[in-house]
Amino acid sequence: AAYKNGVRDILILERDENLGGILQQCIHPGFGLHRFKEELTGPEYAYKYEEQVENLGIKYETQTMVLDVSDEKIII
Repeated sequence: AAYKNGVRDILILERDENLGGILQQCIHPGFGLHRFKEELTGPEYAYKYEEQVENLGIKYETQTMVLDVSDEKIII
């Protein structure tokens, strides 16, 4: 949504190996019907968004967690 509204300085931080958060654990079907008009598992649904992130050139880091943000906006 930020990208679609003109923000280009975006960095996604994901603590796991893959983007998607809890969706990676939801292997049952039922995701994607409203957004993508097809039934997907959690990992498949997350992968659709990962493809969008890569196609748009949005930067991301995996296996990363923010502990604090300083007044100078330095991420720790």
